Amino acid sequence: MKESISFKESQAIIGGTDERAKRQELDRLRELNCRSVCVRENAEQRQETEELRDLCESQARIIEAMQKQLDIAHRVEFAKRRAPRDASRDFSG
Repeated sequence: MKESISFKESQAIIGGTDERAKRQELDRLRELNCRSVCVRENAEQRQETEELRDLCESQARIIEAMQKQLDIAHRVEFAKRRAPRDASRDFSG
């Protein structure tokens, strides 16, 4: 009888240890899963940030090109307005 009680107690201890180990392993896996989700979210945010940076750089290049075209158009318009005055000076002299 005593053997069966100690055997049962040892089995309960082993079973409890196994349950505790299973819970610890489950907690560890949950933590790893949480970290994995965080890493994935961070990677997605980095990707979005890179895409936004590329978009901003493209828009900056477009704005710069438009500014150059506007500057050229202003120079052409200035030259057109100035040309008749310069022509009239040449003939008056």
